[in-house]
Amino acid sequence: MKATSLKEAIVRIFEAEPNKRFTLKEIYESIPDVCELTEVQKELDEKYPQPHYQHDARRIIAVLEKKGIIERLDRDLRRLKPRG
Repeated sequence: MKATSLKEAIVRIFEAEPNKRFTLKEIYESIPDVCELTEVQKELDEKYPQPHYQHDARRIIAVLEKKGIIERLDRDLRRLKPRG
């Protein structure tokens, strides 16, 4: 069953491989596999040459980092924060 939100999709991607270090590109490429994107989310942004969902994903990832769920290892590298 596909995720019902972009946030849920991102969390699922990290939880499916809890020890993996993901680049943003890998996260972007995985999202359509786990979440049904709307046509608006797939459309290219007028100002930036990328689909809207990629901008939304970066915003969600930043929130998950602040909440301590995801850890930022480098500019383009994230992982699920180890528990404990």
